[in-house]
Amino acid sequence: MSLIKTIKGIFLTSLVRSQISVIDANGIDSVIFLKYDKIGDMVVCTPVFRELKKSYPHISISVLASSVNKAILSNNPYIDNIYTYTNNWLKLLPVLFKLRKRKFDVCFEFEAKVVTRAILITKIIKPKLVASVFKKYGRYNVDAEKLKVYDFYTKENKKDHWSDICLETLGVFNLKSKSSKYDIFLSDNQRGIAKNFIKNTSSEKIKIGINLEGYSHNGEINPDNLRAICQGIYQKNAKILIIILSKPGDEGKVGKLIKYMELNYVVSSYFSILEVSALISELDLVISPDTSIIHIASAFNIPSVSIYTANKNNYRLWAPKSLLNKSVFSNDKETIQGYSVYDVVQSSLELIKEIE
Repeated sequence: MSLIKTIKGIFLTSLVRSQISVIDANGIDSVIFLKYDKIGDMVVCTPVFRELKKSYPHISISVLASSVNKAILSNNPYIDNIYTYTNNWLKLLPVLFKLRKRKFDVCFEFEAKVVTRAILITKIIKPKLVASVFKKYGRYNVDAEKLKVYDFYTKENKKDHWSDICLETLGVFNLKSKSSKYDIFLSDNQRGIAKNFIKNTSSEKIKIGINLEGYSHNGEINPDNLRAICQGIYQKNAKILIIILSKPGDEGKVGKLIKYMELNYVVSSYFSILEVSALISELDLVISPDTSIIHIASAFNIPSVSIYTANKNNYRLWAPKSLLNKSVFSNDKETIQGYSVYDVVQSSLELIKEIE
């Protein structure tokens, strides 16, 4: 191991703190959550905000979110303040010192591994105590058991969904959650955009949204597989409309793709994250790799067919939560390459039969 990693290991070990069991929430005025990761991660975390606010309405909840995922918190009545994280420390430091002045009572951090950046952020914000999930991977040749650098950790958990693991951090208040349902709040305008889109396409048909993008290039649904999926479903049920779920800026790429497929029952959409959330809430079925789209579908209990890697532990943590859902797995633990198009089609047809 390099000298730098050894020094980092010694540094992390020096930060170990004595652990607490629970604190009195009635004496807490403000908390902050560090959630500057991906959109899906934010969706999965939303039950924590609701469960805390409903139990202790007097507590002010702030979130340090990323420019990518903060839109998910728009219209959320359980959030009092949203601050924007940036990877640029020169721009981030003024934000952190502003947060330091707030003198938060508790900071919640949900990193699965020990992240030096997150530790530094908590040091600068300087809350009275920091609560985190137990699931910490060892780092710099230091065992995870020794890297308890915060005040409160959940119990080790190798069975639950990540949303439930995050909810367990509320144990710092001796609070047991009542629901792990996701929250996405939509404005009337966002709902109106989605309804008008459906009205102008074909509202009488079974509406299927397909998201092509994964968390990496190897996690995408490629054009040939997309065409095969669309045709496979249509051949068994012609009463469908397939909507490609895309973001603004993808018009050229998706337009070429639809032209290549030459399928008149496939149309495109280009919406921001909350607009596409509103559209998803109007759909009958969603097909997607393991991304935020699956979690958004779960928030509205929309039936889904999801495509995952062969990593069963990852699936357990991030599995879809819609009551009607089916998952197809690849043969690779790192990518979805090699998944069965046939299984995606059959799973979709089975769900369509259930909702017809």
